[in-house]
Amino acid sequence: MEIFRLRIKDIDFERRSIIVREGKGRKDRDTVLPECTISDLETSIRQALHFHRLDVAEGLGSVEMPFCTKQEISQSRVQPALEIRFYSAEAVAKIHAVV
Repeated sequence: MEIFRLRIKDIDFERRSIIVREGKGRKDRDTVLPECTISDLETSIRQALHFHRLDVAEGLGSVEMPFCTKQEISQSRVQPALEIRFYSAEAVAKIHAVV
């Protein structure tokens, strides 16, 4: 379930770490970002940003952010890393097929 709450801002490529939010015991923790996943993650981020830009251009592109501050929510339009989550290619295709 933790993977569904992963946001771009939770990944620190320099430190090679990921912040897992509300994991076991509903606590946040840092974990290792495996070297072998970096290329795929960077590709996923580029794709997520691409679809986000398309959605924002159509007046969409926002998500529920229940644990963010009002300031983070207002900044999410200019800082998409605060809200963008990762979706499978199949999920993105289904979403855009409906819209």
